Amino acid sequence: MTVDWDYLRSINPDVVAWVYMPGTNINYPVVQGNDNDEYLHKDFGGAEGLSARSGTIFLDENNDPTFADANNVLYGHHMNDGSMFASLSTQLADNDEFNAHRSIYVLTPTMNYSCSTFALVLTTGDDMIVREEFQNPEDMKAYAQDKIDRSATQPSEGTPSLDTLSKMFTFSTCDYTQYNGRAVLFSSVVDRAVPNGANTGSTINPDDQAVVDQAVKEAA
Repeated sequence: MTVDWDYLRSINPDVVAWVYMPGTNINYPVVQGNDNDEYLHKDFGGAEGLSARSGTIFLDENNDPTFADANNVLYGHHMNDGSMFASLSTQLADNDEFNAHRSIYVLTPTMNYSCSTFALVLTTGDDMIVREEFQNPEDMKAYAQDKIDRSATQPSEGTPSLDTLSKMFTFSTCDYTQYNGRAVLFSSVVDRAVPNGANTGSTINPDDQAVVDQAVKEAA
């Protein structure tokens, strides 16, 4: 996939990424609002009200918009027509479906991330499950292991090595199988690459700078 960032920004300057999960309905732009309420009720074009009830996929207000954080958290509505992030609590809650669709891609103006899912936790809105940063690698490892232990699904193969885990993407939506339910999908970054025609005018996080520098060196 290639993304026309200039075009998307002409529609909505809050755009920070595009998320795509093959084999599901997840294929959307990602924004970051002033807080975590704004894009619950506003679509990508800025409309509000009944016509915008699906909202927009958005990055947590506490995350760095360059995706520099150890855990980058995206939210989306669970729409009854299966759109937005509904697949998280319906399709992917089935263990066979979970294992058939482990890949998820987060594309940004400066870096494309290939992720592999490793846990789906079905919980409630009272669970303080989201964390963006960790004190040290052991803290992050313990956090990921807890999600593996609590997962409603089990990877048949390809479970990430927690000893080398350094960056995660987490995806959250409502789960209608329980009161105030949440379905939270956890993934690890397994590869990253500089996109063709990368927008060099965009800010890049230090964690990705080495990848960019190597790509420039190879292209020279």
